[in-house]
Amino acid sequence: MSSERENRIASLLTAAGSAHHKYEQEELNGEYDKDWPQWYAAWLLENGLASAFTPPPGQLALAEALESISAEHKETDSEQSWSEFSAPRLLAAF
Repeated sequence: MSSERENRIASLLTAAGSAHHKYEQEELNGEYDKDWPQWYAAWLLENGLASAFTPPPGQLALAEALESISAEHKETDSEQSWSEFSAPRLLAAF
């Protein structure tokens, strides 16, 4: 069962995904953002993720964790959404 904190993190990850898609479409003219972990980390920290952790993760550490978790999600062929898969792993990491 997911905790309230885990659900809040998953919601932030989903919102970051939507914002990043818009960023890729509008700012990068539809190009893939190879620096997406840094973008996500900055967006997440600016939009409330820091309050879920004591102390909050640094942007670089968060970006590295997001990239690693994303690779793990792809390798496992999980049926969970990326946000739901990532939230508990971020909690464990920080």
